[in-house]
Amino acid sequence: MAEGNGSGRLDRIEALLEKLAERTTTTAWLHEERLQKIEANIEQMQEEEKAYRVSQRERDAAADARVDKLVSSIGELVSRIPPL
Repeated sequence: MAEGNGSGRLDRIEALLEKLAERTTTTAWLHEERLQKIEANIEQMQEEEKAYRVSQRERDAAADARVDKLVSSIGELVSRIPPL
């Protein structure tokens, strides 16, 4: 009788271990899937940041060109003013 009871316990332990292994595998799969989504989001954000930096450099260059033109115009205006 003790052997039957021990065998039943082993069966229950085995069943619990199988469930644990299944849950662990499922959890690992879900974490892997989420990690892939996070990595994709990070890559997208990096690309967006790169595009933003390029556009920011273009805006800065345009602003610099406008300031240079303004400074040049003011210089020409000042050079036209007769001395006092």
